[in-house]
Amino acid sequence: MTTHEPVQPDTPGQAISDAPPMVRAGQAWWLVVLLGVVTLAAGVAVLTRPAAGALALAVLFGAWLLVTGGVHVLAAVFGAGHGTGWRVLIGVLGALLAVGGAVLLVSPLRSLATLVLFVGLSFIVEGITDVVVAVTDRDARNRLLLGVLGVIAVIAGALVIANPALGLATVVALAGFWLIVSGVLRIAYGFTLRAA
Repeated sequence: MTTHEPVQPDTPGQAISDAPPMVRAGQAWWLVVLLGVVTLAAGVAVLTRPAAGALALAVLFGAWLLVTGGVHVLAAVFGAGHGTGWRVLIGVLGALLAVGGAVLLVSPLRSLATLVLFVGLSFIVEGITDVVVAVTDRDARNRLLLGVLGVIAVIAGALVIANPALGLATVVALAGFWLIVSGVLRIAYGFTLRAA
């Protein structure tokens, strides 16, 4: 097991650690666990309230997109261990997620027609982000789990977009199921960061 010791700065203002972002994220493992708990709770709420599922999904999914997008933007801003290209990609994807979340929160009733597209696209964006981190961050803990999470998200998103005739009720059920799976996997991933 490799640990990264802080590096003393040569000049004022120099970073005090050369550890990759996911290793430094081990210090904030609870944020990953918190995101997992919120995601899991959103999934349970969606599946247990099918009558109000569509509107609830629009609001909960909007909040989830906003939080997830914000986490990715923060990772881009504070991810000093990666190149500029990676940080820009994560930042842009995070901003897109956050904008989609804000749209759903501001106008959930009008947004229900586009909810299927947002669900599919957000799963794909989140999945691509997870796969990119799993492939590029060689020091990240449990890269396989993160990569599997990303692949599942991309497949789920592609299925939702490819089959819009499934209907909003089915999308609500799929989204609820996916949020539960994603939440559980994120909680597990957060605790692997804590153990690092």
